Amino acid sequence: LMCGEDDTVASWELHDRGLKLLPDSFCTISISGDLGLSMNVLSTLPEAFGDLHVAGRLNLTHNQLGHLPSSFGSVRVGALVLSHNQLSICLLYTSPSPRDS
Repeated sequence: LMCGEDDTVASWELHDRGLKLLPDSFCTISISGDLGLSMNVLSTLPEAFGDLHVAGRLNLTHNQLGHLPSSFGSVRVGALVLSHNQLSICLLYTSPSPRDS
């Protein structure tokens, strides 16, 4: 854990700590740098994960994530890395309706 001059969290490396769960309160932090959560055994993320703010890189690689919470689209990050999980990527394409022409 590295703190900035104003006691904010500058960066936090939780790599390879055997983490299985993150508490809901974890989602209220704001990090001005990077947050490393790689090489853990996270299979889910808290529903409030979308409240998280990481100005730098959020690294969730090499976990066991099978899905992301619905709030995940709201997470604010500088860069996101999710490789080496159990996620299935589903892309949805909706063709324009005739009314949109």
